Amino acid sequence: MKETIAPFAVPSQQVVDHGGWRVSGADGEHPLPADVDHWDYQTVMALSAPISVAREQALSEAGLDESSEVAILVTVRSDHTGSYRRVAMVTVPSQARYDLAVEFDLEGDDLGGRLDLNTFLVATLPIPRTELGARRPGSVLWRTRHRTNLEGDSSRFPTDSTDFSLTRPREASAGWALHIDLSDPEASFMSSVRLTLNSGLEPIQDLLRGVADARTATLRNAIRWDVTRQLAFAALASDEVRDGPPDPEATTISGVLRQILAGVWPHDEPTILRQRMISDPEAIEVHLQAQTRWLGGKP
Repeated sequence: MKETIAPFAVPSQQVVDHGGWRVSGADGEHPLPADVDHWDYQTVMALSAPISVAREQALSEAGLDESSEVAILVTVRSDHTGSYRRVAMVTVPSQARYDLAVEFDLEGDDLGGRLDLNTFLVATLPIPRTELGARRPGSVLWRTRHRTNLEGDSSRFPTDSTDFSLTRPREASAGWALHIDLSDPEASFMSSVRLTLNSGLEPIQDLLRGVADARTATLRNAIRWDVTRQLAFAALASDEVRDGPPDPEATTISGVLRQILAGVWPHDEPTILRQRMISDPEAIEVHLQAQTRWLGGKP
């Protein structure tokens, strides 16, 4: 890991005592783990952390005057959604040591994949008393990072959301996009497949907010049908999805796709289905609709 070298004096790591991030849920408050199982994008993540700052020691070791102003800054980055923002900024009062509690909520529809919580001690108004003292407002004197995976092996179908008008302007009216990476058939399904919902559309916004009505029910069924269809056709197009008994415990992209085919066509091997796809594609489409029953109907 690369280490950042500041062009000014910085204090030792001991000047800030970070008590660790904690998350509040239905089962109470507990430490934020490295992997959050069963992550749901409709979840609001309530986070808090106790932080103690030895202000006088930090300023002394950084070559800054005691009248300098410092603050605790917290930023959040989510790699799958591209979200990055400041979530907390707390000025540290003029006393030898100051204990504070940082609290904030994160909306689940803005998160996905790896979540980085970065905590900084910054000099908001530095007044140097030595040549090595920081001079620019915002100079980082201390930092730490907590990384959490919101979509581990036990989590939900990998899903995130973004406003397509900003990220895919040519497809701004599309409701969702499914990314399937079959370049490595032994890669995990969770890292090879991703459903991205277009949060720029009102129906998708209602779905993300958990609105339960006839429109969102139909939308949810449509998404489920389309995702199943795309995964099934990806499996039919891939020679890596081999014949043989399906494995319900499979976690690789090829294994999960084989399981999907077996769920729709329990009595046919992938080789036979590929041949049928060429000779009678209409039958493949109709059978998919019948098996997924996305418009309702009897099993």
